Amino acid sequence: MTPDTWISVIVFVVGGVFGLIVFLQIVYPLFSLVPKVRKILREEEREKSILLSLLFFSPVVWTTVLLFSILLVVRYFPAYWKPYLLGLGTVLVFVLFFVERRNEEAEDEMITRVKDRMRLTKSDSSSKKPPWEGDL
Repeated sequence: MTPDTWISVIVFVVGGVFGLIVFLQIVYPLFSLVPKVRKILREEEREKSILLSLLFFSPVVWTTVLLFSILLVVRYFPAYWKPYLLGLGTVLVFVLFFVERRNEEAEDEMITRVKDRMRLTKSDSSSKKPPWEGDL
């Protein structure tokens, strides 16, 4: 194998690993947590902005990182953009295929954190004390 082939294989693997990290951060909140968040929104209608910001902030940031990485590869390594995108695409198919097999414990933990945060914001708005001055 030529060195160019080895570099293409390495770029494919790097694209796959990076894609796995990024696509899990983008796809998991959008596809598997949206039904749970809808349930919370029905119960707590006035906390809609907090939930939406928590749900969509991470995918927006990671999508920006992904697009920036593609731009860097296409601009500075034009010979290797195809293996990079092939690695990203392979992992995207893998992630979309297995998103249905979600981790119930992680979902429950996220829901608990959101509900705790909602309780904190309610108590903060009702009292004038800073959050670090709790009842001792």
